[in-house]
Amino acid sequence: MRGEFSQQVIVLIEDDMVPPPAPSAPALMTRLGVIHVSWDGRGSAGEAMPLDFDRALVWIEDPLVAGSTRVVDSLQTAGVVVIGDQPYGADREVWLTALDRSGNQSTRSVVMTIATQPLVGTDVIGTIIDGANIVRGSVNAADAVIANTITGALVQALAIETGHLKANAVTLDKLAAGSVDAARLTATAIDGKVITGAILRTATSNPRIQLGTAGLEAFTPAGVRTVHIDAASGQFSLQSAVSGARISLDTTGLRAFTGDGRQIANLNTATGEFDIIGRIQSGLTGARVVINPDFGSDPEIRFYEPNGHYHYITANVAAPDSLQMGTVVVNNRKAVLQLSHDSAEFTIVDGNNQGPVGLVVKRDGWLDFIGRVGNPGGNGAFTRGEAEFPAGTTGSIGYGFTFTDGVPVIVATMFNIFGPHGVTVSSRSDGGFGFSTTGGAPGAGYRIMYWVWKQ
Repeated sequence: MRGEFSQQVIVLIEDDMVPPPAPSAPALMTRLGVIHVSWDGRGSAGEAMPLDFDRALVWIEDPLVAGSTRVVDSLQTAGVVVIGDQPYGADREVWLTALDRSGNQSTRSVVMTIATQPLVGTDVIGTIIDGANIVRGSVNAADAVIANTITGALVQALAIETGHLKANAVTLDKLAAGSVDAARLTATAIDGKVITGAILRTATSNPRIQLGTAGLEAFTPAGVRTVHIDAASGQFSLQSAVSGARISLDTTGLRAFTGDGRQIANLNTATGEFDIIGRIQSGLTGARVVINPDFGSDPEIRFYEPNGHYHYITANVAAPDSLQMGTVVVNNRKAVLQLSHDSAEFTIVDGNNQGPVGLVVKRDGWLDFIGRVGNPGGNGAFTRGEAEFPAGTTGSIGYGFTFTDGVPVIVATMFNIFGPHGVTVSSRSDGGFGFSTTGGAPGAGYRIMYWVWKQ
């Protein structure tokens, strides 16, 4: 375990203002028309260079031309620098200065002077020496050419043809970094080849697509990664956009968003749950099933027929806590089944859910008939109704229609909070009946309920 930090101590370190010692005098030599500058890596007094030594600069100057002083190369340790492109017989002054890592520069070393000497007679100076000027077999490269002295700058352009190169002579270590670009490759140069350890990308900055050791990646102009296929694990993540309407897919699942950023779909791979917010349909036209056709209204399922009409199941806003099922409207009529916690209704209504006829089952045990019961076109019929009267009343009730082919059977009873009391039917006809009530508290209101049927 690690203990707590000690008290902080601030130390101000002064800048290094001490330059390194002047380098020792360079040793000069001219051969084959170039100048060789050698340095033993030590100071002017023979001492070792300090630990913060960085490099020794090699300077050259034409003593006859003011302002011709320039740095031609540098040495970090003892070594040799070759200076070419100098005219024959012209003196050149050469010296060294030392730099440390803080940028301090020493005084210059002893200045040495040298002049290059021509390799051939003056009659061929400045001309191209070709085979006609050289006796065949008279030049031995091992004896006449110093190693590493023939550089690219000394070779005439296009002078070396492919036929004069040894097979496999130009290897990867002979090529400068970045010297081979796409323009130097033929169209089929890498066909069928394997490229290992490279990074392939469409650009160095965003937006870009990149294939490398991390896998396949795509980045937006803002640097947001929208595609990633991981080379190590094989996992992937995809985004069609970074905001607004988009789809996102990765190992955790699938997600979809609207233009305002609301999530409308979520497939969770961990739980197996799939949540969708919005309309779902099995087809665009013809016979099909549509869930939430009017998204934002009541939850609903529609079953469309080929002609565009539909049956439905929906939460009925007209009656809270209820469910309604309805058929296709034909001739302005449809069948409706409505269920709630205290009733179940099976009715036939018009296209606006008005004028119901049918059957209602209520929670307190009542069974209500709405309309007539019978065989359409036959003589049988059934109706029911109710009316309120005070006790001890004599009166009559009309059906609102007329039974045909005879007088129906009538059953009537009277109810109030004190329990049932009697109703006497005094007369009957095909359009109504007369009655009188008995019992009950005088002046109290009572409800007469009646059932009338005819076979």
